[in-house]
Amino acid sequence: MKYQDIEELSRTVVVELIRKIRVYDKKNIEITFDFDDCYQTLLNQLPAMGVDTVIDDDNNLQVKVKEVV
Repeated sequence: MKYQDIEELSRTVVVELIRKIRVYDKKNIEITFDFDDCYQTLLNQLPAMGVDTVIDDDNNLQVKVKEVV
């Protein structure tokens, strides 16, 4: 919440929000954000909201909304 309205990145923001940046080439980068606590909290709340989550073989999160009958 602290940085939700920022317009540019400063060193402080990067240090607080980004864990790792990998540069593979000019067109491919990987950014690992440091949101684990928020992410885990959200994942724990999703089942109560009628949402199923599965981590696939490529380590991607698949989200499926349960159909209301």
